[in-house]
Amino acid sequence: MSNKKQEKIKEAQKKKLKKIIGWVSVLILLFGGFSILMYVAIQQNEPQGQDFSEEIALGENANQHVALTEELEITALPPTSGPHFGQVATAGMRNEEIPDGHLIHNLEHGDIWISYNPAVSETIVDELRQFLDGKVVITPRSMNEQDIVLAAWGRLDSFNIEESGLPEERIRDFIKRYKYSGPERITSPSRGI
Repeated sequence: MSNKKQEKIKEAQKKKLKKIIGWVSVLILLFGGFSILMYVAIQQNEPQGQDFSEEIALGENANQHVALTEELEITALPPTSGPHFGQVATAGMRNEEIPDGHLIHNLEHGDIWISYNPAVSETIVDELRQFLDGKVVITPRSMNEQDIVLAAWGRLDSFNIEESGLPEERIRDFIKRYKYSGPERITSPSRGI
């Protein structure tokens, strides 16, 4: 074989090797970028602050459905489990009080219930809207002893509004920690009354 042919073969092999190295480099960069994006996404979905909630013991017959006419035994303010009505409340911002029995069912499905004392300002109520999604119900509740109460299945966090305003990270962290924590983890948005 002549020197020219050998040089052409070597040159073709070098080009092929450069092409392979180029594609491998691109794949490594894409994989690295994807890994970084995944890490950031996971970090953003992790609670960042302290957990201020307390565990509330599940009542006897915590998952029991009862008739709408039945009187419910309230185990916490608001309740986080116990006998409840067979229909959930539709997720979203609600302007009217909803019977606890419907909202306990939401908690059983893994929803978060944010209730506020009707005495809080309209500004605070409007600020609560930022936490809405298909698994969050926000309602007024005149029986609340504090301004804001965050409820999940077997968890409760309540607080009064400070001069610094609504503790957004605290609320966001509660939702991240306890959304889907009910025994029936229904992932679709809640639809009911």
